[in-house]
Amino acid sequence: MTTLIAFLIAITAFSQGEVVIGGSGTGTDLMPINHYYNYNYTQMIYDQEAIPPGEITAIKFKYASTSGHTANPLVIYMKTTDKASFNSSTDFDSVDLAEVFSGSITSAQGWVTIELDNSYMYDGTGNLLIAVDNNTGDCPGSYSSNWYNSPTSAYKTINTQSDNNNTDPLNPVSTSASAKTRHMFVPSITIVVDPTDPGYCFAPENLAASNLTTNSIDLSWTLDASVNSYNIEYKKSTQSWTDTDNIISRA
Repeated sequence: MTTLIAFLIAITAFSQGEVVIGGSGTGTDLMPINHYYNYNYTQMIYDQEAIPPGEITAIKFKYASTSGHTANPLVIYMKTTDKASFNSSTDFDSVDLAEVFSGSITSAQGWVTIELDNSYMYDGTGNLLIAVDNNTGDCPGSYSSNWYNSPTSAYKTINTQSDNNNTDPLNPVSTSASAKTRHMFVPSITIVVDPTDPGYCFAPENLAASNLTTNSIDLSWTLDASVNSYNIEYKKSTQSWTDTDNIISRA
């Protein structure tokens, strides 16, 4: 038995696009910006396979609660790391963190955009670590001021929080009075990136196939906002790729 395989290729794209990780995740937690404690510090590891090398200019976290709050000052760091997960609740990665944002962020239900003060050049040689340092010194929210997250098979998030002790991001373990935990999830994130490779293909989301016949198939997908059009190739599992010559354009 042979299998028909269809493949979509983005043939026209803007230079800058968005990579969504865990966008449909339904888990919730107070991380990465904890409005329920005076202070918190969260580090998250996002796998390199999901992110193209390039210049990161903004990120978005997905807020679940209907009540928004302000964190100020909030400082965000990034680095490329060979760390795949956090081995303990004190296994923070604090070497060579690059500060990319410092300022005020107000949460509101849905995606909360943070435009970076300093863009980060991600080279793709390791995983991307993002650290969020909340120095508000107040707790305007509640235990339900949650952010969406997506489950992982390893400990990809580590956090420390306190009402009395503001963690030093360069030496978080030294703040002994702060509660420290690690978690098998990553906060849902959108990474706005200008890929180093101009031919990088931002993949469509929610790709589905139906009504397969001997000479036709119905394909549907959610068009990535960075893409103007796609080209479709197909083949049987034992054949080479064939171009349909049908270009699907943005509406």
